[in-house]
Amino acid sequence: MTIQNPIIGNGRTHSMESGLEFEPFKLDTILAPVELSDCSARAIAYAIPFARHFHCKLVFLHVCPRFEMLFEGHAMSGPSAGVSDGMRKQDDEQMRSWLESQLPPDLEPILIVRQGTPSLTIIEAAKEVGADLVIMSTHGHIGRAHSMKGSVAADVSRLAHCPVLVVREKEKDFVSPKTCGWNPDQK
Repeated sequence: MTIQNPIIGNGRTHSMESGLEFEPFKLDTILAPVELSDCSARAIAYAIPFARHFHCKLVFLHVCPRFEMLFEGHAMSGPSAGVSDGMRKQDDEQMRSWLESQLPPDLEPILIVRQGTPSLTIIEAAKEVGADLVIMSTHGHIGRAHSMKGSVAADVSRLAHCPVLVVREKEKDFVSPKTCGWNPDQK
């Protein structure tokens, strides 16, 4: 099965030797969940060229996990349990500053900061923003670390309403800082 016209995104229908036809795909919104990590920086390096290539909206999502605490023998959990407004604001400012250091100056993405269970919050946000694609990182934990923490990327891949591109911490890259037009190390 070979593609007769491999140009994608030109608005034309493409045909294959099998006689099947397919339309070029279009992305309007990409959701990229991020945290303050090198893994997230790698996912950003993929999200930027995708957003530029498809001329689509890029939405970054930072999820602060729910905190639980014991208070006079009663378990409390929820968005505000054990977390002051000041701590939330500081986390928000830290994320904005870090994200700004990772992005080229001409890019104007949207940043959403939420609190909740990471995988569920990412899935909900993807629906809310109408994401056509989620680009996220994974830490690649295996064995005991994976069984104790679980895999947010695996949960999102399995349950999201749209395709999910998972960028591993160590892999053969097909993007580079040159591809996305920005190298935060050269800032």
